[in-house]
Amino acid sequence: MTVASPSTAAGTVVAYYQRLSHHDAAGAAALLEPGLRSQMLAGGGSELTNIKSLTNIRDVKSAPASFPPEAPRGYVDITQVFVTYDVVYRQVEASSNGANSRFVYVGRDGAGGPWRILEIGTGP
Repeated sequence: MTVASPSTAAGTVVAYYQRLSHHDAAGAAALLEPGLRSQMLAGGGSELTNIKSLTNIRDVKSAPASFPPEAPRGYVDITQVFVTYDVVYRQVEASSNGANSRFVYVGRDGAGGPWRILEIGTGP
């Protein structure tokens, strides 16, 4: 399946969670920075495969951000996107069922390159 690259940082985050809501782990993973993608897939897929249902994506806000310390170099236009959604997990691990919020760092892969998710966290 070919995944179109969203044209904005916020669009990338929304597309990621929409794909998770449709159980499209491959499509969601394609929006991740390759190192983060490998890490998430090696760890049993984490949220890529642990979501039973995800609905009501909301409160999407984005703002320019400084480069996250653990993110790979080479990305530009670093943006932090805040998002809230309702989720039911197959197995409750680090997060609880119900409303969840995430701070997602997104960057462009070089000047004019596609947006990729660099980090996902529960705090700024």
